[in-house]
Amino acid sequence: MDLFRLSRILSLDLNKNRLPALGRNYSMKFWKLFMFALLESQNGLRQSKVRAGLTVALIAIGLMSLVGVLTAIDSIQNSVSTNLATLGAESFDVVDKRPVRRNPFLEEPLKRPLDNRMADLFVKQYPKAGKVCVSFTTGFGTTVLGNHRKSNPNNTIIGSNESYLPIYGYTLQEGRNFSRFDIEQSRPVCIIGNEIKESLFPGTSAVGKKIFLGGKQVLVIGYIKKMPSVMGSTNTGRIVLMPLDFARVFKKTPGGYTLRVLSTKDDINTDQAIATRIVRRLKADKAGKDISFVVERNESAVETLGKIGTSLKVGGGIIGFITILGASIGLLNIMIVSVKERTREIGVRKSLGATTMAIRLQFLMEAVTICLIGGILGIALGLLVGNAVPLATGTGGFVFPLNWIGLGFVTSLVVGVLSGYLPANSAAKVDPVESLRYE
Repeated sequence: MDLFRLSRILSLDLNKNRLPALGRNYSMKFWKLFMFALLESQNGLRQSKVRAGLTVALIAIGLMSLVGVLTAIDSIQNSVSTNLATLGAESFDVVDKRPVRRNPFLEEPLKRPLDNRMADLFVKQYPKAGKVCVSFTTGFGTTVLGNHRKSNPNNTIIGSNESYLPIYGYTLQEGRNFSRFDIEQSRPVCIIGNEIKESLFPGTSAVGKKIFLGGKQVLVIGYIKKMPSVMGSTNTGRIVLMPLDFARVFKKTPGGYTLRVLSTKDDINTDQAIATRIVRRLKADKAGKDISFVVERNESAVETLGKIGTSLKVGGGIIGFITILGASIGLLNIMIVSVKERTREIGVRKSLGATTMAIRLQFLMEAVTICLIGGILGIALGLLVGNAVPLATGTGGFVFPLNWIGLGFVTSLVVGVLSGYLPANSAAKVDPVESLRYE
């Protein structure tokens, strides 16, 4: 049985707009018609390989942009969320307010910055002193010398106590953390970032070696494992971590200290209130007036990241939609041209008994097949590009987003149906007598 004989059998019921008494037999006939239409659509595509290939490329590029952008955003967002989790979402920082501009009306926060004395008193007065990291950042743009080599002048010196690494969630690739003796005796030791290590000591251990910065000789006791910077934080690959008192020789201005307090999900609100009360007393902030410092929670960084990710997804979705819209218009145009070129073929089929439904289904299946092939190719390329960019830049890991894959398939199917229906309907309405005379 071929398509024309099957169409002739179905034409009696379909042309009279009534269904057969046996629904199961009708379903079987429709399924056979569907399969024959699929085979005929593939034959039609093989006859116009160049046109079909260009259309597949259009659909693939559109879906690649959509799936690729959304996958890249997911990859980066997941990586940053994971890093924020390692930093401890249940922690908070106490820092000086950052005035927008210096003027007489903003002098109060600048007169009483968080300094060495306040930081020491805070550690003594806070009930969970072991959960506090005191640090400050200085020496921006420092060049590090060592092993007869010189690093780029883009390194930062950070002074801290021994709690910096565990509270900030950093891991040592090699070496050890500061000991209590290192902090109390202000020993000239340091922990360096992995970029500095690779710049000065490529292919060899940096532990036990000496480096020079700012005219000071410092002993390297460890270096930090490579980690991506999070939410604009300092890149750990370009930092030199030193004991607080020793690092103060590099600090030119007072203040600028950061108090990071590690807490728990249940106690964070209470700990934050205790820390606020202590710092307010140390800075002599008057009652009824604005405090001269801020308490920032990492949880807010997670929320900010979520909002940024949502905005990027919306923007990426709009860009992908515009690309797919252009591809669907191209497919519509190509299908209309295909119908015009095959007018005589349609007339021959109708004269041999092909029904209106068979013709419509054939051209519709051609459009859907093109879109599904382009969709599969576009999804594969989108996953490849979406994961390659974050992996290459070190800002994300591999993700396999089933939701975006499903969106890609649904989108390709919808585009195929919408772009193919109008040409298919036009082909189905072709007058067989007129089409047989068409050249």
